[in-house]
Amino acid sequence: MTVAEVAERAEVSQKTVANLEHGRGSTLNTLIKVLRALDAESWLDSLTPDEPISPIALLEQQRPEPRKRGRRSRD
Repeated sequence: MTVAEVAERAEVSQKTVANLEHGRGSTLNTLIKVLRALDAESWLDSLTPDEPISPIALLEQQRPEPRKRGRRSRD
């Protein structure tokens, strides 16, 4: 597919497609339009981690273990 064909399908300019292709920045909206035009929306799935980590779980992993206090014996 040519740049012109992708641009027409995505309803963006050829320059916009060329800029995206060369990594010169674009908007998320443009990226999604182009991915749809290429029938490649599934590529977005590669951007998310396989197993999301809960922010709370991450904090709990980083927290040091509390000190253990012994009981005093009464004589």
